[in-house]
Amino acid sequence: MLRRMRTPLLLVFALATWGVTIYSEQTARGTNQPNPSARSPDASLPPLGDPSRPAALLRRAHDSYQSADWLVACEYYQMIIQETGSTPLVNSPQTKERAAQSFHKCARLVFKVHEDKKVETYLSHAEELGLRSFRHNVLRRKLVRRQYHRSLVNEDIEQAMALYAEYQARGTPDEDERIWLGDQLAQRAREALRHAQQNHFHALMSHLSVIAPQNRDYRDMKSAVDVPQQPLMRALIVTAVIILVIALFSLFSHWSAWAKVARAQRDHPLLAEDI
Repeated sequence: MLRRMRTPLLLVFALATWGVTIYSEQTARGTNQPNPSARSPDASLPPLGDPSRPAALLRRAHDSYQSADWLVACEYYQMIIQETGSTPLVNSPQTKERAAQSFHKCARLVFKVHEDKKVETYLSHAEELGLRSFRHNVLRRKLVRRQYHRSLVNEDIEQAMALYAEYQARGTPDEDERIWLGDQLAQRAREALRHAQQNHFHALMSHLSVIAPQNRDYRDMKSAVDVPQQPLMRALIVTAVIILVIALFSLFSHWSAWAKVARAQRDHPLLAEDI
């Protein structure tokens, strides 16, 4: 039995060894080959101040544009703007359009990776080159919303409220965002109340009264804060009523006595003279 199985096992072992050897050679060959997408280092560019440098940068930018490597294209276009201004980009309508489209694409890409400062830079370059789109306003509004969320996480409530107002002013009022912010402020107000942070609590309640006056947690907390003041108000009201009743009773007593005297003077003139 073992003799019959020896030959197939040896054959399988030999094939496996050959396969591993071929795979290792191909892997090593692939590793040693240059990466076709690798870019030439910037050291190959003409030095700063060389008259041929803008043209070289423009060629690099166009190559990156054609390969849809937007971030690299934007890097070269931005180098041109920084070194020589936008003149080389606006001399040709095609160059101007390519640069504007590249900046637009880059703004959307860096927004996804949370590089907020670059978003406005790229959008501004695109608009300076004549590309204006409603998508720019949408992207800017999303950027403001992200910034106010970040301020809220950092507990910078006043900054968050200012950015929230800017977010709502940049488009159609966002009802879902208003409700979400109301819940966030109510949670923080409850924590402030629990830890006796009165100033912070009242500031949050003030914002809630404007943004989410119908929020259930806000109304519950408002009722809980107002309850201790109710007995005092009731006592003041009762005291005022008692004083009013006493005053009215006193006036009535004086009026009654005056009426009796007047009646006596009318019915008994002689008595009235004695009086």
